[in-house]
This record gives sequence, C-alpha cells and structure tokens, in this order.
Amino acid sequence: MGVKLSDEVKEFIVKTIKEEISRILPLTVVTKEDLRMAIDMLNKRFEDLQKYLDKRFEAVDRRFDSLVRLLQIIFIVISLLIAVFGFLGMYIV
Repeated sequence: MGVKLSDEVKEFIVKTIKEEISRILPLTVVTKEDLRMAIDMLNKRFEDLQKYLDKRFEAVDRRFDSLVRLLQIIFIVISLLIAVFGFLGMYIV
C-alpha cells in the first residue's frame, strides 16, 4: 500500500541525496593509514627542521664564544697597557 514513484522522481531523489552527501562530506576520503602517513611526514619535517636549527644555533654559539674570547684578549691587552703606562707615568712626572 505504499506510494509508487515514477523513475524520474526516483532519479531526482537519488541525485539530490548524492549532491547533499558530496556537499557535506569532503571530496576525498582519508583512511587511518593516510592520516598516519601524513603525521609521520610532518614529524620527519619537524625533526629535519629541528636538526637544521640545532646546527645554526651551534654555529651562532661558536661565533659568540669566539667573540667573547676576542673581547677577553682585548680587555687583557688594554688592562696591561693601562698598567704599563700608569707605571711609567709615575716615573715621567
């Protein structure tokens, strides 16, 4: 005792349902394995970036250490010059 639908109405209903489903769901279906691979790729990229930043930090750290050593040497040399000229100044006056 149900309502009989014509073929055109059935096709319209199927087409409408397909359109609504495709509008709601994303265009591509992603599996659990696809997500895992994407996460692994992101992890690898971040690890590579971390390694690169570690290398850059080490390079900057070495430059900073070199600069500190140079400034220490300059400070020692200037201190010695001040001491020597101060000592000589006592005898010159």
